[in-house]
Amino acid sequence: NFGFAAVKVLEGNIGYIKLNKINLSEKRLPVLYASMHFVANTNALINDVQDNSGGGSTIGDVFESYFLPKETPLLEFKNREGENHISKTVSWLIEPNYDKPLYIMVNGGTVSAAEAFPFALQSRKRATIIGHRSAGAADMSSWYPVNDHLFVSVSTGAPTLPGTEISWEQKGVQPDHVVKAGEEIGYITDLIEAGEEK
Repeated sequence: NFGFAAVKVLEGNIGYIKLNKINLSEKRLPVLYASMHFVANTNALINDVQDNSGGGSTIGDVFESYFLPKETPLLEFKNREGENHISKTVSWLIEPNYDKPLYIMVNGGTVSAAEAFPFALQSRKRATIIGHRSAGAADMSSWYPVNDHLFVSVSTGAPTLPGTEISWEQKGVQPDHVVKAGEEIGYITDLIEAGEEK
């Protein structure tokens, strides 16, 4: 289902979206729209990208655009030719923003584009990251043939926070709260309840 493995509302009116891969394109937008419509009236949202192997989007950073203002700078991509490109939230999304608390679950199986999502939102202080350190696979690679049987993978690009050298390469996305595997949702529920009491 284009990476959308589960969309539901948990006890306490907490939305939950499980993404097994990042696989967004124009034809997959209806699935994204339907998922976000389903959780639109929840009190908080959990995006679970644990064991998500990454992927990409051919239509820009549309998922991030639900949680941040239009054209918010997210990442600066630098290649070996010295060319830089800054990715931003999209300007064309007419769906309403989700402005309630956002939690993103990560672990050591959260890789590449699946790390970019929590990394960018954490840096903007828009999401609280729960779980364990992600894989630390930020740099983008290209494959080059050596002969008919051998290919070499070479890093050809690196994403950082705009104007900095800050990346998750080899370091991973660091959770705001390290939580034992299997206990993340209960921990998030406790955080939400504690926040409501204040």
